[in-house]
Amino acid sequence: MRMSKKIALLSLYLEELKECLVKAGFKGFLAKQITEWVYKKNVSNFYLMSNISKENQKRLDDLFVIDVIFKALVIPSEESAIKFVGKLSDRKSIECVALKQEGYNTLCVSSQVGCPVDCKFCLTGVAGFTRNLKVEEIVGQVLFSNQQGYPIRNLVFMGMGEPLLNYDAVKKAVDILTADWGFDIGKRKITISTSGFTKTIQQLIDDEWYVNLAFSVGCADPLKRERIMPVEKLNPIIDVSRLIHKYQSLHNRQLTLEYTFM
Repeated sequence: MRMSKKIALLSLYLEELKECLVKAGFKGFLAKQITEWVYKKNVSNFYLMSNISKENQKRLDDLFVIDVIFKALVIPSEESAIKFVGKLSDRKSIECVALKQEGYNTLCVSSQVGCPVDCKFCLTGVAGFTRNLKVEEIVGQVLFSNQQGYPIRNLVFMGMGEPLLNYDAVKKAVDILTADWGFDIGKRKITISTSGFTKTIQQLIDDEWYVNLAFSVGCADPLKRERIMPVEKLNPIIDVSRLIHKYQSLHNRQLTLEYTFM
């Protein structure tokens, strides 16, 4: 198990990183050097950051942790997809999948360990819910994929978990992934999938956080939908649809409707 007392570098905004460095006695400009190595060159070992002194490399390594995915299995498929199954610091497992497309790669990212939504057509729900992923564990999936030779330009939050039930961590992770000092992934290149929770869709509206949304309809018939998606009981599709319509009227981002054929 890795040292839990270290600061998770992948969870920090640039200004937060600078503040941590200054507080520890470093020069503030070091923050920009570190983010260049991590997010532009995919280097997660301080001892490989050649424009940082050996003394500072050691001090930084004592203060921060960058790698958050350990002992990962890389499983290729015949369908131009590569699954990564990684262990986290608490030995919980997560999955993400790189999809090779013409000229670029898309990463299907997880936001939780397991899933509490229990859609009957999804194997993740069978395993049950363990916990939300931290910001660094979401961002770390992209770093890991890049390091494995699959540079990511598109992201879909369609892996393990319901992204909008881990709202704060997903939002901050997206901020870091899209920042010009971060991975600089285009905001329109990120899609967040949801099974439909009125409270968090309202939060998207209140926060004026505009993203490409994919709504897992499952089935448009409320009675049939409740049988395969228990979320329907407390979040009726009629109410969710009205809120999504309101949300879409505020911006011009893409909406995808996902159906299940059984």
